[in-house]
Amino acid sequence: MVRTPAEILDKVKATIAERGLSHGDYAENMDNTADLQSSFLRTRLEGSQAAVSLALLKISRMTCGGFNIDDYEDAIGYLAIAGALAEAEAQEERPSGPERTLRVLR
Repeated sequence: MVRTPAEILDKVKATIAERGLSHGDYAENMDNTADLQSSFLRTRLEGSQAAVSLALLKISRMTCGGFNIDDYEDAIGYLAIAGALAEAEAQEERPSGPERTLRVLR
């Protein structure tokens, strides 16, 4: 069965909600991921950037192997999370760049 874009978006929305139950708050998760990536890269990343990097991973997977709808759904989900976080980050007043300290992971 071929789904419509709206049906795919509904599935992504449900997946984000389900993952929140098992993996916790998406904002905290992406901030933690950004801190880990920041430490490795030695440059400060935001949670929205961590979510974009995960979407890029899914896009890379689309080019390797056969068709897998999960790659598309996951990329859409990560970009939706990135958009929500970027909007919140744009409104926050906090230091950025190298002077910003890493958060303690919970």
